[in-house]
Amino acid sequence: MIGRFAHSSETGAVVQIKPQLYDVKLRPGQPLKFNFSFQGAKNYPVDLYILLDVSLTMKNIKKSLASDSENIYKTMQSMTEKVNIGFGTFIDKNTQPYTLDVITKEAYSFRHRLNLTSNYKAFETVVSRTNFSYNYDSPESGFDALAQVMACDVGWRRKSRKIIVLLTDSSHHTVGDGRSAGIFQPYDGKCYTNKEGIYTKELEMDYPSVTTLNRLAIEKGVIIIFTIKKKDNDYERKKLKEIYETLKEAIRGSKTALLSNDDITEPLRESYKEISTNIKLDVVVRSGQRNNFQIKFHPDCTKKDHGDDCKVETGERRDFTGTITLTEYYGKDTELIDISVQGMTEKLTLNVEVIKCACEEDEENKADNLKYCSGQKLQCGVCICGESR
Repeated sequence: MIGRFAHSSETGAVVQIKPQLYDVKLRPGQPLKFNFSFQGAKNYPVDLYILLDVSLTMKNIKKSLASDSENIYKTMQSMTEKVNIGFGTFIDKNTQPYTLDVITKEAYSFRHRLNLTSNYKAFETVVSRTNFSYNYDSPESGFDALAQVMACDVGWRRKSRKIIVLLTDSSHHTVGDGRSAGIFQPYDGKCYTNKEGIYTKELEMDYPSVTTLNRLAIEKGVIIIFTIKKKDNDYERKKLKEIYETLKEAIRGSKTALLSNDDITEPLRESYKEISTNIKLDVVVRSGQRNNFQIKFHPDCTKKDHGDDCKVETGERRDFTGTITLTEYYGKDTELIDISVQGMTEKLTLNVEVIKCACEEDEENKADNLKYCSGQKLQCGVCICGESR
């Protein structure tokens, strides 16, 4: 059985991957080919969430973000009409040694300020009214903030390209750093931001790990753009760039951008253009048994340096041939495998039924098997014919 819905750019019924479902039977060691296609929908919705580091050194960025709100929104709208924009802020956990006693009331790990909306004036107002503070150590709580934005319902649409732009001029805390404040409970990947937009577990749960952020980004279909304010000091600038380049390698689909001034419009335009015109295929085996499958594509759009075969303009169709091989039987008779384009929740699902090959002829149903194979032996789902046949 194959699930088929035609490619469509119609509002509320967007389909970019066709088909959406294959039922396949796999025998260990034997490759199976399947075909699918991707066609970029016109005016595919974009949910753009701006996550701002509001330590004092980012003051100019906030001013620019507020004054350029209309320009930022209309720049995105020039590339796709259906744009929603949201806003959140972070500094650091509200406790020593990350903050000092005299300023802890102004420090926090994450605040959700504005649900995703098409009202850029509301975005401008919220950004303008946001206050600044500072923390004691250099790393910030960007990981806490990222995890909450991805795990929580901040207005994400079901079918949209989901982008988080994290703006900062500092490095980040990560898993294990919470021990300095006596915080040992691991973050579990769930939403703990209340209706007032306050992250309620910042003093109970450690910072998330890179692995957790990567899992959330894959599950939610989110692309993160780490946007770094330029440092005057060459050494600090190089060090900060290395930190976020390393993160880009570890979190699937993420990007980095460097601000040459305080305006994010041009870096955002370039990043979105790269995201929207390049196909990057993701494969997720739901049971986690990825190593038991070899999955290849032609053209191969799974690598970072995809060539022209993986570039696509709006409305252009790209056809793919996939080859899947089960390397060995691992005790599971069924499996679900999702194939998607990075940054999108649409997917092709392979509903796999495993035909066991380390098997003997079924004695109980031997008569039926002989009838099925015209008197010949049925083994592992295949008729074994004698020399005379």
